[in-house]
Amino acid sequence: MINKHLKYHSQNIGILNTYKYFNLSFYFYSNAFHTLYEFYQDEILCDVEIVCDNQTFLCHKVVLAATIPYFRSMFTLGMLEADKRRIEIQDINRNSLKTIIEFAYTAKAIITIDNVQHLLFASTVLQTEDLAEACSSFLRQHLSLTNCTEIRQYAELLNRKSLIDLADEFIRDHFLEIIQIDDFYKISYKHLKVYLQKYFLFKILF
Repeated sequence: MINKHLKYHSQNIGILNTYKYFNLSFYFYSNAFHTLYEFYQDEILCDVEIVCDNQTFLCHKVVLAATIPYFRSMFTLGMLEADKRRIEIQDINRNSLKTIIEFAYTAKAIITIDNVQHLLFASTVLQTEDLAEACSSFLRQHLSLTNCTEIRQYAELLNRKSLIDLADEFIRDHFLEIIQIDDFYKISYKHLKVYLQKYFLFKILF
């Protein structure tokens, strides 16, 4: 009855289209996540406990599922943990897990020399690809003669292809310097063969 009344009057005053597309600004959604983060900090309306290395994080399932693919699969694909209040996470550094959970709420994270290795591992396991790629980018920027072989091995362990490729390029470009330091002996025989081939081919072509 109300809709008919409104439609009748809109036609009488010459309004042809009785619909309007209403779009709130991105700030509204950003502010909503800010409020959710405050709820997380104050442990308000939390419905799941994430336990890691004897530390418990009270969180909101919907936030974790919306932002972290690992938890999305856990909570939506019928896994045993879907209906549990308390969930234990194994083999991940608890500080890294805390960083990833806070990243889920804020889209912000601090990456340092001290935490990047654990954070890259945790974000790879939990499938937070944006954060994992940020960690890889951080390591790429800090490649040096004394860490390039170790970073390359770690990148291969986690299957971070872009980091592997850049480490390989760095090792090739600095090969004569690397063979003079102890880190050279960390290179596997298989990779050494590849580096030798790439190094001499690069010198022939360029």
